[in-house]
Amino acid sequence: MSKRSVEDPILAYNAEAEVNNLQWSSSQPDWVSIAFANKLQILRV
Repeated sequence: MSKRSVEDPILAYNAEAEVNNLQWSSSQPDWVSIAFANKLQILRV
């Protein structure tokens, strides 16, 4: 596989603080959970 640089991401997310944990389920690929500061967000991709 050839390497190529990505100029613009397809999806982007900005958290209000440093991200502590990211979880992406192989059984539910449309959902991702992100933990940062004292918050947990569950996002649909």
